[in-house]
Amino acid sequence: MAARALPWLMCLWAASASLPALAARVAVVADDDLTVYRSVITGFSIEARAEIDEYNLRGDVKAGDKIAAEITGRKPDLLFAVGPKSANLLRQKFPQAPLLHCMVPNVGQYDLGQPQTTGVGLEPGVKEQFGALKALLPGLKKVGVVFDGRHSGVKVKEAEALAGSLGLTVLTSEVQMPEDITGALKGLGAVDAIWTPADSTILTVTGLDALGEYSRAQKVPVYGINANHVQRGALLTLALDYPRVGRQAGKLANRVLADPKAARGLALQPPEGLDLALNLTVAKRLSLDAVAQAALELAAEKRYSVQVFK
Repeated sequence: MAARALPWLMCLWAASASLPALAARVAVVADDDLTVYRSVITGFSIEARAEIDEYNLRGDVKAGDKIAAEITGRKPDLLFAVGPKSANLLRQKFPQAPLLHCMVPNVGQYDLGQPQTTGVGLEPGVKEQFGALKALLPGLKKVGVVFDGRHSGVKVKEAEALAGSLGLTVLTSEVQMPEDITGALKGLGAVDAIWTPADSTILTVTGLDALGEYSRAQKVPVYGINANHVQRGALLTLALDYPRVGRQAGKLANRVLADPKAARGLALQPPEGLDLALNLTVAKRLSLDAVAQAALELAAEKRYSVQVFK
């Protein structure tokens, strides 16, 4: 009996040897149940070659302990945070684990500088943003910025340092509350455009309303933070393609899963696949007749997709 069973055992061994290794496991944690976060996670799930365990804080950081305990039990090979609360949670609870993150504004203000941490930035580089402004506004010289130093001070310093090489001057005014923004805009003096960094004090209903009112009253174009801001009255922005951001993060995940040490050599990646968003009604109101043609030429040169609002 044993002799006759041996060929079957050999076949079973050969079959099992040909099976793929068990898939890696990634724990994905989102700050909240937002459409943009779901789009990122969908893109990530399509691209990442791993089993995905999804968790959601639903805006409540107090849920972090329970989620961390569940993640510990699942023993993931990689952590992926979608949003700043999730990134902070995972870095604090799992300080030695490789961590990817995205949708985190002003990464420098968070404790995400460890060598085993990388991800995809929330906005394109300042040079690319200013380049888009200059392409659509050829006479641009003075760029105004209202900001809260607690949230975007590092980014604004980067903009000030870069501006000279682009023939620009950055004029700044710092605030601590949204209610201060109207006065801060008036205090900038004469500027050719307003640039909006990712700043939670500025990106409030009060702040966006103040930017819109200033733009209309002073006939000054605003570079917005995202496509929704352009729809609300900013002239233009380079907007994220959220599913593509997720796919980009998925590709990073594959690299780290293939070689866990790879995360140590990967800097924060700028987002790929940007959309040039433009508000034609604002352009007409500001008498920027040539801006649409300039936008198309820039999009063709940089291979941006185009979103147009009226």
